Amino acid sequence: MNSKKRLKTNLFLLFISLVVTLLIAYISIAIFFPSNITIRSGETSLLDFNLPLQGNLFSQDTAVSVNSDEPVKNNISLDLNAPILLKAENAGKALLKLSFFGVPIKNSTITVLPDISLYPGGQAIGLELDTDGVLVLGTGEVRLSSGKYESPCRGILKSGDLIQKADNVTLTDKESLINYIENCNTTNVKLTVERNEEIITVDVAPVVSSESRKKKLGIWVRDSTQGIGTLTCYDSNGNFYALGHPVTDVDTGNIMKIRDGKLMPTEITSVNKGEKGSPGELVGNTDKEKIIGDVTKNSQCGIAGNIYFNPPSDAKSYEIALKNEVKEGDATILVTVDGTEVRPYNIKIESTGSLSSDKSKAMTIQITDNDLIKKTGGIVQGMSGAPIIQNGKLVGAVTHVFIQNPTKGYAIYLEDMLNF
Repeated sequence: MNSKKRLKTNLFLLFISLVVTLLIAYISIAIFFPSNITIRSGETSLLDFNLPLQGNLFSQDTAVSVNSDEPVKNNISLDLNAPILLKAENAGKALLKLSFFGVPIKNSTITVLPDISLYPGGQAIGLELDTDGVLVLGTGEVRLSSGKYESPCRGILKSGDLIQKADNVTLTDKESLINYIENCNTTNVKLTVERNEEIITVDVAPVVSSESRKKKLGIWVRDSTQGIGTLTCYDSNGNFYALGHPVTDVDTGNIMKIRDGKLMPTEITSVNKGEKGSPGELVGNTDKEKIIGDVTKNSQCGIAGNIYFNPPSDAKSYEIALKNEVKEGDATILVTVDGTEVRPYNIKIESTGSLSSDKSKAMTIQITDNDLIKKTGGIVQGMSGAPIIQNGKLVGAVTHVFIQNPTKGYAIYLEDMLNF
């Protein structure tokens, strides 16, 4: 009887051990298997994971071919326990769906970058971005003729809401919202609002302010933002990339959903030097009458759009460095810290293996150029987007400064800037 109990106990422990092992393997693969695999057009990449995984590869634009040079048109089954040779046919994307003993684990995107070279920037740029709707910063009170105070939108609208329509009338800016509310002839107004990427409708009842004698909602709003940054790079087709991190609203902290935006040339007139505990900044004059580009995207990896100038005749273009080509060690940044002159400065890439989910913090860098440290103290606000060059390739851009040590900061891979 005891032997039977011991056998059952051992079998149970073996089962638990097997389950735990499979669970650990499952979690490890889900975490550490790359979510994105990038190849340059015309190149090959050997995937040799030696893992007991099955994969289904999908591609609608025949971006890649596998082993036998057969293009991926719909669905190819792969055994990731054996080496797989991927060949990048043309720019596009393919989707690799992974499974472990028949259980779906995760999807990995294979991106084929176009065979292009990019021109590095480094120029200071002025930004002006318009929100895609009217951004709610918060709610407040309105004083009535009776002397009482009322908050018509408290509990209805929230900080971060984007008001897009009022009674089906599209709102282009905060003035259009103010004018509509002041002149509405109904008790309630139906607002179409984007909240957490969902569209909802809410009813609000404007009240008459005792000061202005006009209808008010009692909300604080914004419809645009401005600032200074650095152009990272652009191509001969007029596409540009900049900043390396998103433009966020200063009050809500949310990534701004933009309707459109523009770039303007900027002359740096002075520098507030960065010190421990106090980030510095570039100060400049932006020529708002001269538009040099349109901003069409604002994402976790920076801004992008169309630029209106061509590279100079003597401009040097650079190949894109993929993540696995970026090494710890010496590199150079291009940035403008005085007037409009773009100059190179020495840095060191200290770490390329960040586990942060924030792509704008993928690399750790340190300014090693004494001239730049003397001028700025290190990395300062406005330098976001300064391109990083290493071994003759564009590898990324400066994004953030360490508050307690302005000579150090974070950077993003150029690969991620191009893929968002």
